[in-house]
Amino acid sequence: MGASAPMVSDVMHASLSEDLITIPTLHLHGTKDIVYENGKKQLAAYYDQSTATVWDIAYHHAMPWYRADVLKFVDLIRKLYADTKGNL
Repeated sequence: MGASAPMVSDVMHASLSEDLITIPTLHLHGTKDIVYENGKKQLAAYYDQSTATVWDIAYHHAMPWYRADVLKFVDLIRKLYADTKGNL
């Protein structure tokens, strides 16, 4: 799922639901990304806020590349795993 509108098909409409995604998720949002606001809207529309971890970072549309940022990202992934591994 990107930050733009999804492609439309008849099959998609058959699976639409008001239910939010409730599994723990990690969302990395670049605050300098031109689609930053759309990403925030998708987060609010599709994900349960109580199970979503969000990291807003001063990047464009890219993964972290500075060492400290990469290490923080890894820590967030590890925390998500540690918090959920008993539920797998």
